[in-house]
Amino acid sequence: MVEGLRITRPEHRRTVVMKGTFRDSVFLLRITEKVRRLPGVGEALVGMATDTNKDLAKSLGLWSEELAGAGPDDLVIVVGGSSQEAVEAAIATAKSLMEGGAEESQYSTVEAALAAIPEPTVVLISIPGKYVKDVALPLVEEGINVHVFSDNVPIEDEITLKQSAVKNDCFVFGPGAGTVLIRGVGLGFANKVRIGGVGVAAASGTGLQELSSMLSESGLGISYGLGVGGNDVKDVVGGLMMMKALEFLEEDPSTNVIALVSKIPNPTTKAKVEEFVKSRIKKPCVITFLGPGAKKGRDGRLTFTKTLHQAVASVASLGGGEEPLKAFLSKYHWDFQRTSEMVQSLRVNGRFVALLTGGTFANEGSVVLSEAGVSFSVDLRSGNAVVDLGEEEYTRGRPHPMIDPTIRTTVLRELAKDESVGAVYMDFVLGYGAHHDPAGAHSNAINYFLSEVERSGRRVELLGHVCGTSGDPQGLSEQEDKLKSLGVKLFPTNALAFLTLAGAVTRGGNKLKLVYDETVSIGGLL
Repeated sequence: MVEGLRITRPEHRRTVVMKGTFRDSVFLLRITEKVRRLPGVGEALVGMATDTNKDLAKSLGLWSEELAGAGPDDLVIVVGGSSQEAVEAAIATAKSLMEGGAEESQYSTVEAALAAIPEPTVVLISIPGKYVKDVALPLVEEGINVHVFSDNVPIEDEITLKQSAVKNDCFVFGPGAGTVLIRGVGLGFANKVRIGGVGVAAASGTGLQELSSMLSESGLGISYGLGVGGNDVKDVVGGLMMMKALEFLEEDPSTNVIALVSKIPNPTTKAKVEEFVKSRIKKPCVITFLGPGAKKGRDGRLTFTKTLHQAVASVASLGGGEEPLKAFLSKYHWDFQRTSEMVQSLRVNGRFVALLTGGTFANEGSVVLSEAGVSFSVDLRSGNAVVDLGEEEYTRGRPHPMIDPTIRTTVLRELAKDESVGAVYMDFVLGYGAHHDPAGAHSNAINYFLSEVERSGRRVELLGHVCGTSGDPQGLSEQEDKLKSLGVKLFPTNALAFLTLAGAVTRGGNKLKLVYDETVSIGGLL
């Protein structure tokens, strides 16, 4: 976390450590939110005592010796308030809520759940990564599809699970698979999208969300969206589930067009997957590898794109013809003149920081920035920074920032004091599983950020992109309107946001057109 602002330490506070106690991070987030709303409570944190949560406690002014001595397998309740009575009452409430949640659990074991539902289509697992294999392997050996939402699963366990899945003809989605779509039903993070003829194989959860949302808003539907997890395309795993997903979509009669979305695979796996597509996939296929060495162009029935922006245009053209493509161009695409005008309107005096909840958006951004020759790193403290706050180092023992944006709002408050910052860019991901009001959850931090910037006499650009559909429970237009009213400049796609940011940093110039042609232009793809 950035060194700088620290919130005032509450006068009255208390830490309770529950040794060897585990609860799901989303469950604990709900308790934290309820405790924070209690009378007299200033700040609260209910979660596992991971390094990430300890850092967050420091930023919230809740650090204590008891917290320092707790470990990642311990649950902690930390409360600060206006009086000791309010603090004690809040802790009692937190304990009561935890006990109530335990009583509401319908099944205490996987065996009990399977006895009640003997032939599940898929089993979703969200437990600490080190325990996933013990729970998932018996299911996979029975040929049951498993969606591993958990992060921090040892790579050797993932290999074991996926090799068993190939042997038993079933899927292991994930680990860390944020999104799976099965004929309109979403697992994990998923948007409300149309059902249709586009099948997606993704080693990229947010990529699947962005692609499916934009296609749905352009009039096309999704048959299946199969998230195989980012590690699947590493050579140690070898693309086992990626190739199985592609094979499934090829054989599925409801799928007419296939989209493959992934960060750049390791070399051996990349060659293996590309050969698999060329030799086994007969349906039109759009391939998007987000990272260095990505290519753009047509190769028979295959289309290669460098960004999701280009991928959606290509799929829209292949999957629905003229009308979906027109809708895409109207809703999401900018010609070069409009892009150039937006670049000229920005004044980025200093470094930029991209605080992202979707790893795919970081990957796509790196493609655009690299094409533009803009240097960046993952270091928040200096230079241009592109930071994926959904990475495992930030999510150990706490909900993903799409669910709980506290880690990002805390960093944003810290950046308000950093005079080297000239622009901040954030993504806002809607849909089932995500925070019920992402824009609202950021409003206090955004207002604080802009007021601090104004007080110091600086100009800092605050940029954003909303990933979602009009059918999402948060409401796409409502979220966009809230962010605009807060002073956030919104972009229709992540690629356009990074392109504009790169242009503003480099002051435009002749290279901007070249970068536009490579990363946003749909010329040569249709």
